[in-house]
Amino acid sequence: MLRESMVEVAYELMQKKQGAQKFVKFYEEVAALLAMSEEEAEQNISKFYTKLTLDERFVLLEDNTWDLRERQSFDKVHIDMNDIYSEIEEEEKEMEEEREEERLYDDDAIVVEEEEEKPRTHDDDEEEEDY
Repeated sequence: MLRESMVEVAYELMQKKQGAQKFVKFYEEVAALLAMSEEEAEQNISKFYTKLTLDERFVLLEDNTWDLRERQSFDKVHIDMNDIYSEIEEEEKEMEEEREEERLYDDDAIVVEEEEEKPRTHDDDEEEEDY
């Protein structure tokens, strides 16, 4: 028996729906339409998610909600890459600042360790006796 692909079943199902669907509930419906056993459904969930992601007919919205791209406005599905790059640059800058702070802290720790390791001299003993 030749089974219809999960994505094709998902597309047909989504066309019948009025709007976006939460992924887990949507997948449960697709698995039921394909008469998958619980084990099969569990084994195929990540494959289904990947296929939805790669299929240009579907679009991922907020909170792991999926819909047909054709029903969504450009503003809702468009990702401004400048925003993404500026976020990445900010994260990289923060990471560099943290590394610099760690280096400064490590440099201070080295100086303290060097002072502690300085050998005691006879003069050091005389200074302690004066107090």
